Amino acid sequence: MEELLGCCDPDGCIENLSPLSEGDEAQVRDGPLASFTGKIEKLAPNERAWLLIDIMGKATRSLVRSDDVRRRISNDQSETRQNQLLCPEA
Repeated sequence: MEELLGCCDPDGCIENLSPLSEGDEAQVRDGPLASFTGKIEKLAPNERAWLLIDIMGKATRSLVRSDDVRRRISNDQSETRQNQLLCPEA
């Protein structure tokens, strides 16, 4: 549910299925870095993204496929989006 809410604009409409932006917190979903989280440093050509991932206490810059990364949303953002979907203002 959170992943779908992360793809919605403030009106509750799906705006983009992979809304990655520089500076977003993200989690790697597939590949050798699966389950690691980090910050998107830069979006690269060929559908890739540079992530700063904390590995053993050190920020490590890693290039991953954008398809393997999902933007993380905080609980506050998730709750706000759920309320907007359930109770849209007319």
